[in-house]
Amino acid sequence: MVEQQIEAAGKDKPDFLSLKAELLADDGRADEALAVLDAAVTAHPGNPSLLNSRCWLKATHKLALDTALKDCTRAIELSNSPANALDSRAMVYFRLGRTEEALGDLNAALDTDPDLAAALYMRGVVRKAAGQAGSEADLAGARMMSPRIDAEYGKWGIKP
Repeated sequence: MVEQQIEAAGKDKPDFLSLKAELLADDGRADEALAVLDAAVTAHPGNPSLLNSRCWLKATHKLALDTALKDCTRAIELSNSPANALDSRAMVYFRLGRTEEALGDLNAALDTDPDLAAALYMRGVVRKAAGQAGSEADLAGARMMSPRIDAEYGKWGIKP
């Protein structure tokens, strides 16, 4: 069904390509998902949503983290609303063990969008790992906004 939408899509094509990549990754086919996003970014190089999707895929599946930072940073620069891309870059920093930078991006994302459950959850995870105060409040707030968030992040091996 997604393939049909991609073929019929006009300006929404990048969104459907991101969806296809997400479905492939959820099916354990992250390398195929990355190939879809690579081709999409080549076809639409200035699309911040595609750059963010590629960054997020790389971060959650621990693929090419060095290039993931470039994708996220470019998505932040191009986006009118960078909260999601900041959250994605924070995930890359988290995977690289760069806690302070991860917290900086998470705080910036939450300053922009205080209701971003993903950023609140990750800030709780990072704060807890660093032994910082506020982690439990962050985690509780994220769980209130998104009750299945522990399961979602757990599939990527991320647990508070």
